Amino acid sequence: MVSSKVPRSGPEPVVPRVYRVVRQQQQLSQEAASPFACLVWCERTPTDMMPPSVPAPPASPVVSLRVRDSTGMQVFSNILLFLLVASFAASTEYHIATERRTELRRGVAVAMGLQFLLLPFIGFCVVRMIGLDATYGIMIQVVTSCPGGAYSNWWCSLLNADLLLSVLATAVATALSAALMPLNLLIYLNAAYDIEAVTNLRFDQLIITIVVVIAAVGAGAFVSTRLIKRIPALARDPQRTRERCGLFGNACGLCLILISFVFSSVSAPLWNRELVFYGAVAMPPLCALLLSLALASLPPLGLSGPARCAVVVECTFQNVGIGLAASLALFEGEEAARAAGVPLFYGLVQVMT
Repeated sequence: MVSSKVPRSGPEPVVPRVYRVVRQQQQLSQEAASPFACLVWCERTPTDMMPPSVPAPPASPVVSLRVRDSTGMQVFSNILLFLLVASFAASTEYHIATERRTELRRGVAVAMGLQFLLLPFIGFCVVRMIGLDATYGIMIQVVTSCPGGAYSNWWCSLLNADLLLSVLATAVATALSAALMPLNLLIYLNAAYDIEAVTNLRFDQLIITIVVVIAAVGAGAFVSTRLIKRIPALARDPQRTRERCGLFGNACGLCLILISFVFSSVSAPLWNRELVFYGAVAMPPLCALLLSLALASLPPLGLSGPARCAVVVECTFQNVGIGLAASLALFEGEEAARAAGVPLFYGLVQVMT
């Protein structure tokens, strides 16, 4: 007997939405438990990545640590550098006895020869011998080409050296550095690195730093020789006024070192460098100390004991303040932070020697 039932025609029954959501969540759970879940999830479109009832989590922001533009830091370091050099120049009395002029000329000439001929050559030999990268090598050459530091006057006073000779050598070296420092850098950097590494340096900013130092020496000398005598409040005790200028210069120098240390420690801490960095930066001041002591003690030069000590101090103690300002002038960003570590550690080695 044939059945009289006829298949139903018409639309399929509608599945409720709640059932569809539950069914989709079950499928997602089964696919996630599968060993090929990563492939299944990658094939899905972004709208199917999460169940309709669960919102997608917000994207995490990308955090980037980098050193900001160092233009403001460079301006502030030049201001501190001006106050540092001007204060030390104002703390000096420039009265020169007639009978000492010959010895002082000879001592200054020897100090300038060691400062601008011997020390830059030592820096070049260290850079070529160790094979440093461009940032460290350029900064070692910059520091060894800098004039004698203002702190050399302070060390000469502590060591009972010829303080007047030290002050004159610092002033003459600072003035000569406007021409001899860029000249030494062009000669030795072209010999140590390719021409592209040298032409990309911002020498115009370096010249600004040197001009700041020369202006500071002139301003400090004017205060010491003219201004102190003309202002009654300062003329009552000029020696005490010069001592206060020296203390203010020490404070500016410490601020410059501290700011540079913090700036360098943001991305390139001084205590977290390669071993070759410490050895390469420590070699120039140690070699300069031994060679300058041997050359200044030659009998034909006729230098006295205090004068020899002053010449050695002038050759060994570089103006790390100019080096710190130069690191911000020649480099930008993280490279400036790496470069600032060279004069910082160089100054630490100077103190220890």
